[in-house]
Order: sequence, then structure tokens, then C-alpha cells
Amino acid sequence: MKYFLDQAFIVEGKENGKCSDFYFDDNQWRLRYLVVKQGIFLNASKSLLSPSSLLRSEIEARAEGIPLNISSEKLDTAPTLDERLPVSRQKEMEIASHYSWSTYWEAPSAIQPAASMDVPPLLEPQDERDQDPNLRSFQEVLGYRAQNANSTLGELNDFILDLSDFSIPFMAIDAKPGESGGTRLISTRLPENRIRFNYAQKEVLTDCSSFHLKESPSADLSDGRLSLGDQQKVTLASHL
Repeated sequence: MKYFLDQAFIVEGKENGKCSDFYFDDNQWRLRYLVVKQGIFLNASKSLLSPSSLLRSEIEARAEGIPLNISSEKLDTAPTLDERLPVSRQKEMEIASHYSWSTYWEAPSAIQPAASMDVPPLLEPQDERDQDPNLRSFQEVLGYRAQNANSTLGELNDFILDLSDFSIPFMAIDAKPGESGGTRLISTRLPENRIRFNYAQKEVLTDCSSFHLKESPSADLSDGRLSLGDQQKVTLASHL
């Protein structure tokens, strides 16, 4: 996901704004919104986009840029985002109405989110009934120290996004910060890994053992895509 940060959105064949952040669900491990930044300095504004607005086939074929299936008019007139406040249900419904989207929590497969750990200051709920307690900023958690019960595993370096359903099947942990070849993957789908965030301490906590992490495949994310050799794919399958 980090690969898309600061990339331009392509709307009706032209650049319109840049991707400045993502909001993800840390319970169901899904991408919920992309943050669009338009303008510069004092004239800059931000808004939220559902991942359903992405032209997935074109993204996979492009080297740069994030193509969208919406109009420039819709993007330019979208409800603005105040990052000092939590993203309320009212704000999400306003955005959904603007773009004529369905809300993700009303989808048939939606699951009632569980309570989370410490809430980061910028997303602290004002009314627990009016916000999603699992909606988190990607930029906020990048660089968090990855810990298990016994040791430090490294730093949170990235998330792996599955464009087919916008799920986040893996966290990428930099086991050797500052060195190449040290990025390892932790599955978010294995219950025994039990991943949660401690926002007060800037930590991502997991029950994944140091041995399991060491045995997981190393990941090459240099071109923005997960690149694995044949043997690594076999190894990765055992970590799903």
C-alpha cells in the first residue's frame, strides 16, 4: 500500500489530486478509504474515496498513477475531511450519498467490529455510537515497533493489499531496519498470529513467534507489488 502514497489520481485521463493516506479496518483487515489531497499549502483540501472507485485492471497495468472510475466534478465537490476529527458515521453517509455508493457496514457480509485497544489521538471517538472504532490511519501505524511477548520483531513497513477484494492479507515487517532483504510477512488471517495495535506506545503486537517470522518468506516490494520466487510461494502458502 505504501507504494501508492503520493501518487496522482487519474480522473478522466488527467491528474487530479494525490493519495496521502489510507483508512483501514484493523479488525476485518480491509481497506475502507483512500485519502485524496487536492491543492497545496493553505489551499489544500482532503476527502475520502471508497476503494470501489479504483479501476483495478488499469492499476495493475500501469507503472504509476491511480486511475479512478468517477468524474472530476464528483471528486472536486466531495465532502471535505478534517483529520483532526474521527470519521463519523454521519460523514461516511454524506460521502456515500455524494458518490451514490453503498455503505460497507450495510453489506450482507459485514461483521459487527469488535472493540479495539488504545485509540490514537486523531481518531479518538466523540460518540462511540457514531464512529467505527476499527477505522485506522495507515500513515499513523507505519514504522510502529512490531512486538511479540518475548522480543522485538522489527518495524511495520507496509501492508499487502489484495486488489480483488481490498483485503489486507499480510503485514510486511522490516526485521532488519536500514538493511535490504529483511522484509518478512505476517498473515493477518491466521488466528494464532492475533494482531492488535497499541497506539499509545506506537506498537503492533502479535502472537507470531520469532521463529515463525524468520521462516516466513522474504518479500520484495520495490516495485509496489509482492514479488516472490517459486520456493517463496510454497513457503508463503504455509503461512496463510
